[in-house]
Amino acid sequence: MNEFDFYKGLFERELTRRKDLDASISQTVTILSIVGGLLYFLYTKSSVHDCSLVSNLMLLSTLLAFLCIIIGLICLIISFNNWFKGNTYKDFPKTKELYDYHKELEDYNSKVDKNIQKQFDEYLIKKFVSYTDDHIMVNDKRSLYLHKTRICIILTLLIEVVGFIFYVLKT
Repeated sequence: MNEFDFYKGLFERELTRRKDLDASISQTVTILSIVGGLLYFLYTKSSVHDCSLVSNLMLLSTLLAFLCIIIGLICLIISFNNWFKGNTYKDFPKTKELYDYHKELEDYNSKVDKNIQKQFDEYLIKKFVSYTDDHIMVNDKRSLYLHKTRICIILTLLIEVVGFIFYVLKT
């Protein structure tokens, strides 16, 4: 494998990773919606006016689960964010710009007798390296926040299980 193909492969891997992250966000939103529905059920079954220990524990678990859901939503929004902190990806120049650069190299190299393809490949390799590094940083950040969202979902589910136990004890 030559150097050009190696860096091109790394760049394509990060593009695939980006698409996978985008796909996993919709899955996470669905799970958050289901967990939110379960949380709403628990909230409607808890009574603020009942001062028994079980009712208070059920209300406390509902509030903790709600807090976890809010934190999870914030992490999800940050993961999908393209406005505030900016999960913007750098990308290659437009094909017209690449074509113009290639023609410029041809004109220059016809005068000095250098290998145009090697210079153009080096130019593209520099772009691959730069953009791949950028994509790795953005994808890692998005992946971290998606991971935090999933942790919040798991914590919410565990707290909701405790809340359902209190609900069963109450009824």
